[in-house]
Amino acid sequence: MTGPKRLDHGRGNFSYYFSKDQKMTTSAAHIIIPTKETSIFEDMQILVKASGPDKNDQAIVLCIACIEARWDTISQIIETGVRCGLDNRHIAKILQVGIGNRWRVDKAGHYSMMD
Repeated sequence: MTGPKRLDHGRGNFSYYFSKDQKMTTSAAHIIIPTKETSIFEDMQILVKASGPDKNDQAIVLCIACIEARWDTISQIIETGVRCGLDNRHIAKILQVGIGNRWRVDKAGHYSMMD
């Protein structure tokens, strides 16, 4: 065995030991990365459109779906709503009105559904 060959991948040094006649090869061909068919934003757009034409219903459905998906801070919920074509102030108002009725918010700003 020869001494260690050091390769730096930007995260620190990694040592690889190999014999003189052995070639060092790397391949990621065996790695299977599962792909997600849709993003959370695409899923929410479909859900909002399916909830009907009423903007209040759309905002409520969006808030519930985001909270249930653990996408549960005001900024995450509003960002998702805006990407779905809803008004950010309307979503904020729906979230505010729903506290204590439909959901609660903890000190860290995470929403959860009422039991």
